[in-house]
Amino acid sequence: MRWTVGRGIVAGYAVVLLLLAVVAGMGMYALSRTAGSLASVIREREHGIEAALEARGWRTSISRHPPGLRLVVMPHVSLARAKEFAADLRAVSEKLGLP
Repeated sequence: MRWTVGRGIVAGYAVVLLLLAVVAGMGMYALSRTAGSLASVIREREHGIEAALEARGWRTSISRHPPGLRLVVMPHVSLARAKEFAADLRAVSEKLGLP
C-alpha cells in the first residue's frame, strides 16, 4: 500500500489525537486523586480550628457552602469579648500554621 501525502497527514493527526486523549485521561485520573486528597486536608484543618477554639471555650461551626467558619454574634456581646475571640482565633491560626 502506498502512502500518499494526504494519508500521511491523516495518520499524523490520528496519532496526535490519540496521544492527546491518553494525556487527557491521565490528567483527569491524577486530578481526581489530588482533589480528593485536598478535600480531606481542608476538612482536617477545618475541624482542627473548630476543636482548638472549642478547647478555649468558643462555640463555632464550619459552613460547607460557602466554606468558612460560622459565628453568631448576639447583641449582648461586648467589644472586649469580641477582641478576646479575635486574639484566640489568631493564636489558634498561628498554632495550626494558617494564614
